[in-house]
Order: sequence, then C-alpha cells, then structure tokens
Amino acid sequence: MSKTAYSIAVLPGDGIGVEVVDAALAVLQAIAKRIGRRFDCAKHPAGAQHYLDCGDALPQSTLAACRAADAILFGAMGLPEVRQQDGTEIIPQLDIRFALDLYARRAADPQLRRAARPPGRPAGLDDRPGAGAREHRRPVLRAGPWPSRRQRGRRRGL
Repeated sequence: MSKTAYSIAVLPGDGIGVEVVDAALAVLQAIAKRIGRRFDCAKHPAGAQHYLDCGDALPQSTLAACRAADAILFGAMGLPEVRQQDGTEIIPQLDIRFALDLYARRAADPQLRRAARPPGRPAGLDDRPGAGAREHRRPVLRAGPWPSRRQRGRRRGL
C-alpha cells in the first residue's frame, strides 16, 4: 500500500528563501489535492538571520525535526554580511547534510512528477521510477577545501 501522508520539515531560510518557500508550499498543496496525498509541513528556524537573533544557525530542535521528517524543504540560506566568529559563512544546509549523512539525491515520487507535467506533454524518461537518482561517492558540497591527493593517501597520477 502506498503512503498517502508525508511530513515535511520546512526551513524557509533567509532573504528571498522565505518567499520562494511560501510559493513552493502553495504548489505542494495544489499537487496534494490533485494526487490524493497529504503533506504535513512544519516550519523550523535556521539560517543567518536566526544566527543573528539567537547565536545558532541550526538549533538542535530543527535538526531533530529534520531527522524525524520524511523530507526537508530548504529555502535560500545565508546573508553576505553575516559570518561566524571564524569568518566563515553561515551554512546550516551543509550542517544538516553532514549530520544526516546525505550525499545522494533522489528524484521525487514519479506520481508527483506526472502531476507537475504540463498538460499535453508526453511521458518521458523522467516518469520512470528512480529516474533522476544520483549517487555520489563522496560529499558533493564541502565547507572547506578538498584534501589533496597526498592528504588522501593516493599515488600521483591516479
């Protein structure tokens, strides 16, 4: 039996992220009605503005909500003028990926893709289950420089 209700942790973020997430939530609710699913969305604080207000870019309560949710909806996070004490950018989206060990991306449910397809557009490769899945052998996003081959213990030329 297919799951019909999904919990989504929503992190609106900063700046335009808030507006984009509000629009994305409206689209999700429209799709939910069309495909007979329910999305239980709960907003949680995270981002540079939250760091300015509270001194923490990613509260433990937000991280716990992300762990418990079926999905996470990110808004744009970060403000150019807001830096941590060591001068690095506020990047809670990477902190979440590292904390939850998220290095693979998977396309949305095929039924969601079919619902979002414009009327009259023929079915294509994007409608196959698992289409769009992308696995990575290492983290694709990193807060610092990649280690050199020597630091990774590899021989030159490999």
